[in-house]
Amino acid sequence: TVRSVGGAWAAGGGLAIDGQGGTDAVTVGGSVVFEGNELTVSAETITIESGATIGSATDPAGSVRLTAFASDETTTSDPALLEVRAASITINGSINASGSITAAAEVARSVEVSEPSGLDLTLPSQSSASVVVNGGSLSGSSIGLSALTGGNVAGAAGGMLTIDFTETATIELIGAVLQAGRLDIAAGSSTEYS
Repeated sequence: TVRSVGGAWAAGGGLAIDGQGGTDAVTVGGSVVFEGNELTVSAETITIESGATIGSATDPAGSVRLTAFASDETTTSDPALLEVRAASITINGSINASGSITAAAEVARSVEVSEPSGLDLTLPSQSSASVVVNGGSLSGSSIGLSALTGGNVAGAAGGMLTIDFTETATIELIGAVLQAGRLDIAAGSSTEYS
């Protein structure tokens, strides 16, 4: 977990933060100047706090890519091991880029459970992907915001099978200022249940 990022990076180098395995959160809580370089952040939860800035109008970052991704690390076969999976990006501050700004949240499920003994089987869980720009401002050549849930959830039971999954994929723009030559927004759920 990275609590906060703040400071300046010299010309010639970008910054990549990758949470890798486990559940990670990255919070940008100060002003970060990139002198035209790229910023890439990957974690399950990404927050740009109110008052925080990435790049500035006079010294923008190059491209900024925020990727929140959550998944079942292996195919889950025990219903007791099913967990809520969530990927979220919250932008309360500002991002200024000379290139593109991308904020993509995605949840990918891989669940396959069987109960051959003739007992009833219930598969409960939640998948949530969200991108929220709340009072934040984004300025770049293009802006892409996406929230997607997908994957496969399969069950087989000798008795009754109940798949009780809740999926949400949301993009919220609340008092947001977006400036770009192109704006792409996509939210969708495409998990296959069987």
